[in-house]
Amino acid sequence: GTGKTMVMDMFFAHVEVEQKKRVHFHGFMLDVHERIHRLKKTLPKRKAGFMAKTYDPIAPVAEEISEEACLLCFDEFQVL
Repeated sequence: GTGKTMVMDMFFAHVEVEQKKRVHFHGFMLDVHERIHRLKKTLPKRKAGFMAKTYDPIAPVAEEISEEACLLCFDEFQVL
C-alpha cells in the first residue's frame, strides 16, 4: 500500500535496457531451484552417489540467467 509496485512499474517501463526481466521473488527462486535440479541431473553418477555433492551449480545457473537478462527486477520481495 505504499506505492512500491507502482514505482517498480514506472522504473521498468522507462529504463532503456532491452534484456530486462521483472519477476516475483518467489517465482524467481522456484525457477532457480528448477534450473539447479535440471543441472544436477546431468552430472555423472559415482559409486557413493552423485558428483553433485561436491559440485556447486550456482555459478552456471547465474550465468544462464544473466544471458537472459542484464537487468533483473524483483517484485514482492520478502525478508522474514
